[in-house]
Amino acid sequence: MGEQEFYKRMLKKIIDDTEKNRISSQEEMVQTLINELSEQLDKRKSRPVTN
Repeated sequence: MGEQEFYKRMLKKIIDDTEKNRISSQEEMVQTLINELSEQLDKRKSRPVTN
């Protein structure tokens, strides 16, 4: 999945969670974004380097 697609999905999830009242504050939203981005970064770091 490309970066742009990842960001689209992540933001859609945030919007859905907000609409379903799973996220009820700015702090929760920011923490969710941090968690999602951290997971993505961890996945990238664990990929083998291909040259």
